[in-house]
Amino acid sequence: MVLTQTENQTNLPKNPLQNAQALGSQIWKTMLPPGLLLGTFRAKVNISIDRGDFLLKTASTPAEVIKAAKLRYLVFSRNVPGKKNLWQVELDEFDRLADHLIVIHKPSKKIIGTYRLLCSKVTQKFYSETEFDMSAIKSQKEIKVELGRACIHPDYRSSLMIPLLWRGIIQYAKNWNASFLFGCSSVFMDQFDGLPELNRLLLDDFGTAPEFRTYPRRTPPLMSGQDSLAPAFTSEEQRQKVKSQIPSLLQSYLNAGARIAGLPSWDPEFGCIDYLTLFDLRQVDSKYQKKFQV
Repeated sequence: MVLTQTENQTNLPKNPLQNAQALGSQIWKTMLPPGLLLGTFRAKVNISIDRGDFLLKTASTPAEVIKAAKLRYLVFSRNVPGKKNLWQVELDEFDRLADHLIVIHKPSKKIIGTYRLLCSKVTQKFYSETEFDMSAIKSQKEIKVELGRACIHPDYRSSLMIPLLWRGIIQYAKNWNASFLFGCSSVFMDQFDGLPELNRLLLDDFGTAPEFRTYPRRTPPLMSGQDSLAPAFTSEEQRQKVKSQIPSLLQSYLNAGARIAGLPSWDPEFGCIDYLTLFDLRQVDSKYQKKFQV
């Protein structure tokens, strides 16, 4: 395993498309060559972890980021109305500033998994802020890393992939001496019966302390005209029924000690609701410390 940090990581080149964003159009994201959006991208941290047929590393060139963005497009965007892209990539203005964990299937040389990582030592602008007022979290003096765009190719979804990606995430956070991980955890409309019930369970059982609370910028449609929180559960059976609907990725975060920072926001771009999820690395569950060598 190799883990190094490049020099002058905070002195990043300017985005060559920074003025294009002011046009108020999404054309710059969907029609222009992806290399322009990435500009002079370079890795801020170099990680390499070899596991059998798979290599986990940070993308070191724009070409590798573009391949990861093609995987994201395949998984996230191809069948989403309004998300068509001329280059069949899923990229935004945060990708140039981020590091990108990628999993390479060595026999085929294909990128089959990816995670986007944004550190507060590099930038104070995060994707999560487009969905939440997260002033309380940003005000914490400790170093933070935003996680996003978790993506695994459908043909390679096994019990190996998430632990491998998380090993890279934890090593990345250690490299920056980060105390917090955070990001948006998505839940799609067909994955649950009642949003107020899910809110009740997540905030009662897994809610953050008040000093970390966030506030959604867009109210989800299923919360319109009804209470945000269902009444307290009257039976354990009712509680377990709601718990069974938590998506597996979010459940894995919660199992490791993650907390929910507040009510969810609506993400119209992907047609889902997102919970701002916060992970205090200083309080990692002991079994996960061993599992990910924290």
